[in-house]
Amino acid sequence: MAKLKIDAEDYVGWLRHGLSMGWISPPTCFNHDGVGLTELEELEHENGGDPCIWLIRVYEDEAMRLELEETFSPYSWRKLEYQA
Repeated sequence: MAKLKIDAEDYVGWLRHGLSMGWISPPTCFNHDGVGLTELEELEHENGGDPCIWLIRVYEDEAMRLELEETFSPYSWRKLEYQA
């Protein structure tokens, strides 16, 4: 398995590209910022609905990825949908 190597300049460039294309939101903290909801999502949630709000976790290093994939099963089975 290849080592996860994060190059800060590549990472920031990747984020800037996604933001400029309108594909992603700015990075925010789930614990401190919460999750942005559309009016429709808020309304659905307030009325007892359960809207899916997709999040992508950014790993700090390979050890973090391995730990989370071992302890949070959705990271393991959901990635299967996106593997080539």
